[in-house]
Amino acid sequence: MVAYPALPQVDMGDLRMRVNKIIDVALKQNAMRDESGELVRDDIMSAFESAWRWKPRSPHVDMLDLCRLRAAASTAIVILAKGGVNSLLAAAQLADVARDIVISRASEYHREPEPASEPQPEARSQLLTPTSTRIPLQPLALVIPRLIAQPLPTPSPSATPSPKLRRRARWPPACYAHLSKELLVNIFLRLPPQDIVRVSHVCATWRGVMLERRNASLWTTVDGVRPVAIPAFLERSGALPVSLVIDFKTHRPRDEEYTTVFRAVKQAMPRVRSLDVRIHKDDRDVFEGLRLTVLARRAPILESFRLDYTPSCPSSRLSSNVFDSRAGALRSASFAPQVYPRHKCAALRKVRTYDTVTDDYTAGHLRVILKDCLRIVELRLGRPLRDTKDEERDVDKIWDMYDGTRAGQTLERLDLACDDGRAIPTLKAFNHLRIRHLRLRSPSLDACRFVVEQQEVEALTFDEEKRSIILEDADGRTCELVDVEECDELLQLVSADVKRLTIPASIEHDFLEHSFPEVHELTIVLRAGRPQDLLHDPLLMWTLPSLRVMHVTSSGGEGVPSVDKKAVYDFAGKVIFPGYGVDQIFNRVVFKDVFVG
Repeated sequence: MVAYPALPQVDMGDLRMRVNKIIDVALKQNAMRDESGELVRDDIMSAFESAWRWKPRSPHVDMLDLCRLRAAASTAIVILAKGGVNSLLAAAQLADVARDIVISRASEYHREPEPASEPQPEARSQLLTPTSTRIPLQPLALVIPRLIAQPLPTPSPSATPSPKLRRRARWPPACYAHLSKELLVNIFLRLPPQDIVRVSHVCATWRGVMLERRNASLWTTVDGVRPVAIPAFLERSGALPVSLVIDFKTHRPRDEEYTTVFRAVKQAMPRVRSLDVRIHKDDRDVFEGLRLTVLARRAPILESFRLDYTPSCPSSRLSSNVFDSRAGALRSASFAPQVYPRHKCAALRKVRTYDTVTDDYTAGHLRVILKDCLRIVELRLGRPLRDTKDEERDVDKIWDMYDGTRAGQTLERLDLACDDGRAIPTLKAFNHLRIRHLRLRSPSLDACRFVVEQQEVEALTFDEEKRSIILEDADGRTCELVDVEECDELLQLVSADVKRLTIPASIEHDFLEHSFPEVHELTIVLRAGRPQDLLHDPLLMWTLPSLRVMHVTSSGGEGVPSVDKKAVYDFAGKVIFPGYGVDQIFNRVVFKDVFVG
């Protein structure tokens, strides 16, 4: 127990005045309508009036008593969130009101008035905040920790709590158990799946809330948990659709442990929306168990299927039930080419194949996938096709399927992991389809040269975050080259034809040694916390002699970068656009999504 110093008596008028002042600021900043704002005000005031009627049981206020009063503040925050108001400052101020009610009521009922303790500067400044001050909006997940973490008043030295009450005060779950169920569920929904299990074992109150049938949505996402816990998730999720990640790579199964998991998943397949299974390459028994149990049952609402299993030896193929034509919801699938069931799946849009340890990834696998998936839009290959002695014959085998068929005609995106110089035969096979968006990972210089020869590059973009170079032609077809080693050689291939250039402000100085004589539009991308040396480098005049317009924008990441507007205009007038007047420079330098100082 904790003895609180007495405060001056707080009457109902003071309470109403303080709460109204807090609500006025919050409603004003959230631009709520008068009618809805008054409803929110009435609900919050009712919660605090009920708290005002509380009577302490003794001169020493129990920690649980304090939490009951803070529950009134938490209920008010939920009301604020529903009404469109969600403010961290308002939450802290309402919590202070609840705390003062506890102290005042305890003093009024059981103790003589004592000198009031000096309020904390932070609390005083919050209560004196003028109504014109803007309250920053924050998500509910940030409000609740601040509310719960309000510091308790300093205990009186004369208070001597019993050992039982000391143990109760030491365990925070006893405090949180008195928050409303609605508030607890809102907090739990923001937890990752692996923490859901831990939280359900904290206390009986929390466990009861989480196991209620109406809160089954807490158990519908299974990711990052041990496979043995999956049956419990499926049972507690009720009849709701679920998303499963079964990781037998990180958690290798013991004996027949996987059979229990697969049986539970098989029963739940009619309501599985996403299935991700990861199996070690040597665990063939686990793959067979998956194929004969889980994948033997139809999955009418399955939208995404991923099997991370690259067998080290010839293996059985997947059951066709997963890719059956009646599985109309399936849109995305990932698998090794050896286990593809060779069954038509008209609904499939995205296909990803994993790298294989054996050298049997041939044009035959690719022909089967493209013929079966007539509506495929995106294809991601884990490795190029096997390099044969007769390269042209291997390409012709793929081209044969295009004649008189719709195979591959809907394909728009191709993602290929390059392997030395073996990517060119695969690129030739797809060249007939006119892929709109091509992505090559770790391409060689020969592969880059092949791509440049196939399209007239008009725009070039350096993506610093993805470590990639994006080439675009006049028709909007793009090619993204990731982790290019021979970057200088690639720039020499395309620099003469590029007309639009996008580069980060923190790009290395060596880039300016390349000349782009045809570039008339430059976009400089700023990132918060990164250097902006490019905005002041005089070499830009020689690198971009035909420049007409310069855009300064942000990358869209965390934080908004700031830029010195006057310095940029001065630099542009002296270096980039010499001889132009102030008005002309103003029209040629455009700022977007940056803080201009």
